[in-house]
Amino acid sequence: MSNDLDVIEKMLEEEPLFLFSLYTDMQARILVDTGHKILQCLDDGLVLPNGVKRPAREAYGLFWLWVLGAYEVTRTMSQHRACFAEPIASDIQAMKKNLHRIRIPFAKQELPGDKKQHVYGELAISYYDFEAKDEGFLIGDEVIWMRRTVIQFEDFISCIKRHHIVGALPKGDASRRFP
Repeated sequence: MSNDLDVIEKMLEEEPLFLFSLYTDMQARILVDTGHKILQCLDDGLVLPNGVKRPAREAYGLFWLWVLGAYEVTRTMSQHRACFAEPIASDIQAMKKNLHRIRIPFAKQELPGDKKQHVYGELAISYYDFEAKDEGFLIGDEVIWMRRTVIQFEDFISCIKRHHIVGALPKGDASRRFP
């Protein structure tokens, strides 16, 4: 019995978001794994001097999907930020704001805060940093870097520890599942 408890304790230490929500934990881990694929595509696809190979273009497609997922995971956490202790509760808001700048153009093809102004070049890769192996998007007057955004999200998820989770995501009514 003690061994089973040790396994559970180890799992909760390694994957503390499980205490908040099994689904959020699973989705966050999938996003981190997808982020690693994006980084690998950037590594393989951006070659000096100024060469852009197919994997760098694949990174764009993965990043588009990644942004949508990362924003939704962060939004769910934000809606229930009372389940998180500081500084994570504040970090959730900062991460959501950061992802929001990218998500609106990617998901709605319009600029943040202006439903009448549709995107033009915001969805295009505007900059390449071959030294850092990164691609950037110009959104408004700000460059959003793909690699840096993926790493920032992974760092955010990995800094969440068990003691930061002070409540679980509210559960739905189980009686509705089966007639």
